[in-house]
Amino acid sequence: MRDYRKLSEDIPNKILQAMGLICEVNLLDEGGKKYFRIDVEKYPFPVSYHGKYYKRSGSTTQEVVDNELDKMILAVQGRTWDSVPVPHVDVADLDNDSIKLFKKMALDHNRLDSKALDVPTDVLLRNLRLFENDYLTRAAVMCFHPDPEK
Repeated sequence: MRDYRKLSEDIPNKILQAMGLICEVNLLDEGGKKYFRIDVEKYPFPVSYHGKYYKRSGSTTQEVVDNELDKMILAVQGRTWDSVPVPHVDVADLDNDSIKLFKKMALDHNRLDSKALDVPTDVLLRNLRLFENDYLTRAAVMCFHPDPEK
């Protein structure tokens, strides 16, 4: 193929479409032989290629799967597993006895004072940062839902 200019435009477009990566393509000439050097900046998150995610580890490329993928995606978002919002769970779904026990133990161990605990449950959960906008977090569900695995 002799249309180097067209190819140098096509390569970055194909990489962007396939992987969402922005790259720089340079046509080089060494000893009368032309070649492309493709430069891609290091990305702080896994790269998707045909629906699978990959990361560099030393000189190898490894597929990222399951829990490791979850952790990496959450880390990029500045989140932890327990801070993820859970749709379709409301304060009314939580176990009141668990909330009462939490309040008693927080008071007994001087973790919170009675003023901080004498608020509606939704306010208490917001104060404990167990809400993400209008959704309870996984932490709230794990602590106070009668069936947290549900």
